[in-house]
Amino acid sequence: MASHGTSKIGLGAPANKRSFAQAVPFLMQANAANLSVADKYRAKLEQKAAAEGVTSVDELKEKYKEKIEKVKTELGEDPITAASKAHENETAKAAQSAIANAPKVPSSDIKDLDSFVDVSKFKLHDRKDIEMLWKMRHAANPQAICGIIDGLVYAELYKNARKNPMFVLPLPRNAPREAEADTNDGGVEMHLVQWAFPGPYTVHCMITTLAEFKLHQEFARPHTTLIMHSDLLADKGIALMNGNVEKESSINLDEAHLLALFLQKFYAANAATESGKRKLALLRAFTQGDADFSLEQLVAEAETLD
Repeated sequence: MASHGTSKIGLGAPANKRSFAQAVPFLMQANAANLSVADKYRAKLEQKAAAEGVTSVDELKEKYKEKIEKVKTELGEDPITAASKAHENETAKAAQSAIANAPKVPSSDIKDLDSFVDVSKFKLHDRKDIEMLWKMRHAANPQAICGIIDGLVYAELYKNARKNPMFVLPLPRNAPREAEADTNDGGVEMHLVQWAFPGPYTVHCMITTLAEFKLHQEFARPHTTLIMHSDLLADKGIALMNGNVEKESSINLDEAHLLALFLQKFYAANAATESGKRKLALLRAFTQGDADFSLEQLVAEAETLD
């Protein structure tokens, strides 16, 4: 099984693998506009820097830093930044309101590992065979997601899910969907993650579009449900994961795979790395309702390759 620094949840590869990196141009249109302006006037800024006796544009900015800040204060926040912050605050508040209305999992909907396989017989096999058998068990369902989670990774994921039972994840979109108001101008659609712990060895993770949650609150229907089973953790050092993508939802299987990988990035982040620390800090900030929680930073961290 892969080490902590590599891919941890062994998901069956979707037929048409999507690259998140290819969606990056749609994420930060405001930043791209700012860069275009800077490039357009760079020559004039360099001339000004030479006239002022400094060697670079950065030094020129530093020299006029106090004056620039004073003008900014007098003029107020620029429209792009103001709009971005307003969107972040609205999204964070809407998602935070979900905490008080988290859906309860009915006992009849709880499916432990015995609902899918004979656990006693599964324990007779080694990890490699278990992974193969687990994937075969779900192969007939075109809407299914399944995978194997390394035990150490699952321990981190479980711990962080307990501490942070709700979160939001970004999903890159090539274009906003008319019916979904929570697709921002940068082509990112927000999805609400909700965890439930219905049994000693069973964990449920439900993912819903934020637009769906805003519309229906606690009655919002998840488009993707993941179930994690820790029955084999002690004997085999692995947890099993399976899930389902609603056929009539706006999310396809490739996108559900991507959200599952993003889920792993944040909830199983390695606290020993700087990237992991930033991801865990975002989890805590969201849980605590921190006003500084940044959707822009969330998207940037989801984009990282770790």
